[in-house]
Formats: sequence, C-alpha cells, structure tokens
Amino acid sequence: MASSPSPPKNSSLFCKCKKTAVLREEAPQRVNYRRRYWGCATIEGGCDFKVWVDMYNYKTQSVIEELWDEKEGLKKQVEDLSKSYVVVEKQKTSLVEYVRYLKNRMN
Repeated sequence: MASSPSPPKNSSLFCKCKKTAVLREEAPQRVNYRRRYWGCATIEGGCDFKVWVDMYNYKTQSVIEELWDEKEGLKKQVEDLSKSYVVVEKQKTSLVEYVRYLKNRMN
C-alpha cells in the first residue's frame, strides 16, 4: 500500500491563511469523492485553498509564495495609487475653481 504523500521535510505547503496545509479527502457529495487534496488546516472559516495531491508539484509552493508576495506588493501599489488619485482629484478641483475665478474676473 502506498504511503500518504507529504511535502518534503525541509518545506511545507501553506494555505492562504499562511498555515501548514493538511491532507484531506473530498466529501461523498462532491464530484471528486475520495480524491485527496491539500487544504486549509482550519475546517470552518478557513480559506478556500485546495491543491489536488495528484497534481501537486513541490515547486508549486515556491510559486505560490512568490505570487502571494507579489500580490501583497500590488495591493500596496493600489493603495498608494488610490491615495495619489485623491490628491490629484483635489488638485484638479482646485484648478477648475481657479480657472472659473479667472474667467469671471476677465468678464
């Protein structure tokens, strides 16, 4: 009988909650009944992380980690751009009001 697959000892598979993923089996009412997957360690209220065991490649984890880091960097960029947008909109409003003021002065 084959042993349960597990990540190499020097690395772990982490879910979106940054917890070590656990080996699970798909529920009977699901299409993939009894198919094994790595899922979030939190049973209720955890993330939707799921990697099928038969499709898992141990390089996947490093790719997932890189993508999470990239996502966090992009979220920061979006926050910064949103703040910049607010500043630009305020400046635009001020300029429009100033142009109106100048037009009224010229008339």
